Amino acid sequence: MASSTGTTGTGSPVINVTAGVIERDGRVLIARRRPDSAWGGKWEFPGGKQEPGETLPQCLRRELLEELGVQVQVGRRLMSVPLDRGPDRLVLHAFWCRLAEGRPRTIGVDQVAWVRPADLTAYDLIEADRAIARRLMDGEE
Repeated sequence: MASSTGTTGTGSPVINVTAGVIERDGRVLIARRRPDSAWGGKWEFPGGKQEPGETLPQCLRRELLEELGVQVQVGRRLMSVPLDRGPDRLVLHAFWCRLAEGRPRTIGVDQVAWVRPADLTAYDLIEADRAIARRLMDGEE
């Protein structure tokens, strides 16, 4: 099993975060963070921080159920994006997902939208999610 944190060669903690790229009819699902949260009001591919003992797919399934009330099938990894955040190092792991059950609701987010990849630049995405958006806009699968 993957651990939620490890260390880099410098001893800095590594925090793994997941993001689900849920595609339907040529559009992808993005969610806007609640105003009172970190990066409040910004858009992202939904997901969250890996807990100890979870694999990345388990983390993503749990987070999407908590935030959107949906069950998903987690597919292959699209990409991983390393980010430095002060003393911590985050790695965002984006996975293709398919809705298995439920309709996305705003349980842990402010708003959701189904967006064509070409239109993602119109949304104020969190920095790490911009790399995912670029990959989708380039048509890479």
